[in-house]
Amino acid sequence: ATPRNGVDALVDKLQGLGINADGIHGDKPQATRQRALDRFKTSDVQILVATDVAARGLDIEDLPLVVNFDLPIVAEDYIHRIGRTGRAGNTGEAISLVCADEVNMLSAIEMLTRQTLTRKMEPEFEPEHRVPDTDASGQVVKKPKKPKKPKASGGGGKRNLGKWVDSGDVAPAEPSIKPVRKVPVFNTGPRKKK
Repeated sequence: ATPRNGVDALVDKLQGLGINADGIHGDKPQATRQRALDRFKTSDVQILVATDVAARGLDIEDLPLVVNFDLPIVAEDYIHRIGRTGRAGNTGEAISLVCADEVNMLSAIEMLTRQTLTRKMEPEFEPEHRVPDTDASGQVVKKPKKPKKPKASGGGGKRNLGKWVDSGDVAPAEPSIKPVRKVPVFNTGPRKKK
């Protein structure tokens, strides 16, 4: 799915939950995007979901919160995104939802900003795959894997990846990490006006 499809899907999900949301992206006509932005500025819309088309050039007074649903591929885009809040010396909050397989994007942001972002697990949203730790320089800290003890096999087969396979069968390859939950990462504090 493209980011533009993701915007539309998230807007539909939020509206289905009774939240007044609207979205803007490059496939929408300029008049439609401007109408959504104006409705957001006047609080007719509670949540504005956007691609990076909204990361630069938008000045919204007293925007208290920016949520990165997906981390940007280019670390510099993070600065532009969170720069929509906490402007002119005001305090703002930026929350990024981070998957384990996005850790390299997270570390690139931390290297650029020269700070380690605070991590917080939300109750009932614990990830299946924990985001690896990063150090102050934004490097990924990889923990050594614990050796697994061999288990006794029974019935001529062996247990592998949750399925029983015959000893002579080739086991399926390890699946890549595809977490279904994201770990919130916070960046708070006053920002100077650009």
